[in-house]
Amino acid sequence: MKLSEFWLREWINPPIDINLLTEKMTMIGLEVEDIEYLPNQLYGDGELIVGKIIECKKVSFDEQDFFFTRVDISRSKPIDIFCKKFHGHIGQKVVVSTTFFDTTLPLTLSIENLPIKNEGILCSFEEIGIPTPCRGFIRLPNDAIIGSDVRNYLQLDDNILNINITFNRPDCLSIQGITRDIAAYFQLPINRPKIPSVIPVIKDILQVNITVPEVCPHYLSRIIKDIDITTITPFWIKERLRRCGISSINIIADIANYVMIELGQPISIFDLQEVGNGITIRMARSGETIKCRLYEEFITLTTETLILANEQGKILSLAGITTNDIVEKNNIRDIVLLSIFFDPLAIRNRAHHKQLQTESTLRYERGVDPTIQNLAIERTTTLLLSICGGKPGPIINITNKKGLPNRREILFNRYKIKKLLGYTIPNKNICRILDKLGFEYIPIKNGWKIVPPSWRYDISMDVDIIEELARIYGYHDIPSITPLYIRTIIPHHKETFPLERIKIFLVDRGYQEVITYSFVSNRIQNIFHPNHQSLSILNAISKEMSVMRLSLFTGIINTIVYNQNRQQNRIRLFESGLCFIPDKTVELQVRQDLILAGAITGPRSNINWINDCQIVDFYDIKGDIESLLTLINLDFNHIEFKSDVTFPSFLHPGKSSSIFLDDEQIGVVGMIHPNLEQELNLKSHTFVFEILCNKISTKNTMEIRDISRFPANRRDISLIVSQEIQAGEIIKECKNTLKDKLVNINIFDVYSGEPIKQGFKSLSISLILQDYSRTLGEVEIVEYIETCKSALKKRFQAFIRE
Repeated sequence: MKLSEFWLREWINPPIDINLLTEKMTMIGLEVEDIEYLPNQLYGDGELIVGKIIECKKVSFDEQDFFFTRVDISRSKPIDIFCKKFHGHIGQKVVVSTTFFDTTLPLTLSIENLPIKNEGILCSFEEIGIPTPCRGFIRLPNDAIIGSDVRNYLQLDDNILNINITFNRPDCLSIQGITRDIAAYFQLPINRPKIPSVIPVIKDILQVNITVPEVCPHYLSRIIKDIDITTITPFWIKERLRRCGISSINIIADIANYVMIELGQPISIFDLQEVGNGITIRMARSGETIKCRLYEEFITLTTETLILANEQGKILSLAGITTNDIVEKNNIRDIVLLSIFFDPLAIRNRAHHKQLQTESTLRYERGVDPTIQNLAIERTTTLLLSICGGKPGPIINITNKKGLPNRREILFNRYKIKKLLGYTIPNKNICRILDKLGFEYIPIKNGWKIVPPSWRYDISMDVDIIEELARIYGYHDIPSITPLYIRTIIPHHKETFPLERIKIFLVDRGYQEVITYSFVSNRIQNIFHPNHQSLSILNAISKEMSVMRLSLFTGIINTIVYNQNRQQNRIRLFESGLCFIPDKTVELQVRQDLILAGAITGPRSNINWINDCQIVDFYDIKGDIESLLTLINLDFNHIEFKSDVTFPSFLHPGKSSSIFLDDEQIGVVGMIHPNLEQELNLKSHTFVFEILCNKISTKNTMEIRDISRFPANRRDISLIVSQEIQAGEIIKECKNTLKDKLVNINIFDVYSGEPIKQGFKSLSISLILQDYSRTLGEVEIVEYIETCKSALKKRFQAFIRE
């Protein structure tokens, strides 16, 4: 949210400079992301003063017509200015630059060899650096003092604060909400504008039919007739809106936006002629359409969309989202003001669903104060009547108390403050903070009964109140105390899954940890799990975050794509977190599995002058998995990588494996299927792995044994087998045959081609034999090797190469 410092200080003015003020605001939760200094946007530093036109006439020079103006700037004598065009009148207050030759202000007119010296220029908004659709020179109000500095009069020495308002603080999407927090921190009063109750002068009212009172529990409207919509919006309103990032439309829309920024309540305005005698708030009928003013296109509505319609059934607006273009007409005389409270759930996600987002939607979907509607409509009426006239009617108020938010009473124990903060805030400070923030409270034994204010939707528990007390009391004022440390001897227990150690290991191997959302895109998740049911979010933030994740792959792949789009080619990522799998056999019918997953893509190593730029393959990530499983002390003799079993369809069938431990699947590893790479926007082959932490934690780790004191013996076997036989099966057969005498086995060569027969391959295996009680003799070693060869011949019809 953008906000003018001058506007803010009209409400509350702490005696500190802007830098210290923004620092304090950030510390109480109103994070100021940056400050825009308005004079930096201005052209030059030349003199800008208020002048008054006292003479104007058309003159000709070199067959060209010009306007000669004489301007009083409250000095010894008036100055003479020549203009190409002139749309003012005698007595008009204007902005004059008398030093335009020495500044970077663009010249309105450049005339050489004039018979009379051109002593200045009449400045436009654009010429002084203020973007506006208004053309021509600046026309100042009559209260501008001749000869005064325009920068002071127009408050050009302003700062624009960019404030990051979190989703849980919709009350701070207004000056009133922001100043409440600042006033509580600095213990200062708020200078709110006086908003009188407008006395009706006409009796006209609007018939209202609310068919869904549960989602529209508080409705106020008022008719105002005989307004002058051609009235030019005062400069001070236009400029304040501009500094808040809102463009000027016309006097009606500008005042509605002004009140919205000031109080936080959106105001809807309709042409009374369009509305007729009545208005209906209802759900749309299937197939109804409305033209969107934002995108100049028609939107087809559903029965879940809340709308406002006139008595003939014509849709006037989508509730809380957009209106028709009636506020941009120039011939309106009679209008209807609407100040409404909608249930946030009725508005939330509608704008995202239809790709619409307005300043009103931003407030409605987060929740506006359900008690401020009357104040907002009175403020709007007051401004309209004072600027463009009109005859106001009475306010129509329809309230359904059952549909309004329930202000729940919270039992607050003061001793819990010390438990959570490690510090006790004095009672008088607690009461002062609660008063300033608008909380109602009644003292009870050891605490208070507290009712949050109507505008604080985020306060529901005692810990929320403690957070309020801590931030307003001041985090810097809470002393840092070293917690009491009592040494206790904790019985040794077996660590089921050393996740932190694994993270360090993966980082050492070049991976980077990422943390992604548990909410993912349903479209992307269906690519990874096409036949699996997902848990849908009722009020999703967006379509890209509409379901709970079934695996970590969705977030990891999105992160890879994000980095590849920013010219990062060598990527290694991992993540650990919970996945949410629907399961009717467990409590709440949702199984939460702890998953470890990762992915690699791009070059095997950083580019250097020694090694070629080789791209990672399946064996790179498989090697990482093998090292990881060895790290957590699993018995590798019981681990198998199987490619002849079913694994996810999004993996390449020829470059993927399922990981088994004691005949139970504990994960998968492999390459993303090439057919899906384009759909997932991947720029290179990507290899992924996933390990089910819960299944590993229940497995027995291998026993630690002393290193044998006796020598190890290596023997090699070369054999020829069918291409269909997996190397893992051969290794498993060797282990089963040699049992505890085999301490290590490795395939060190694989070859196919001439002179090997087509359909066959040659494997060379090294076997390390060792005994833990004695030295193996040569005769024994030969017997073991021959036994192993015989087993391989029998099971795989292998041909042993000598």
